[in-house]
Amino acid sequence: MDAAEVISQNIYQELFVSYLNKHINDLETINPNDINNSMAPLFELYQNSGDEFKCAIKEHIEFIIADVASTILGGFDGATSVGN
Repeated sequence: MDAAEVISQNIYQELFVSYLNKHINDLETINPNDINNSMAPLFELYQNSGDEFKCAIKEHIEFIIADVASTILGGFDGATSVGN
C-alpha cells in the first residue's frame, strides 16, 4: 500500500468511523434535559424516532461529512475551488 492509500484510509477511518459513530452515539445517549441550548429538541426528536428515520439522519450526516471532506481535500489537490 502506498502513502496516498494509507492517508486515504486513515482519513476515511477518522471521518466515517470514529467521528460519525461519536456523533450518532451522542444523539442516542445524551439526555436532552441536560442540554441548555437549541440542540435539545434535535436530540429528543432523534431518540423518539423509529429506525427508518434514524437511518435517514445517519445517511444525511454521512453526506455532509463527505461533502465537506471532498471540498477541503479537493482544495488541497486543486480539484475543487470555491464556487465550483
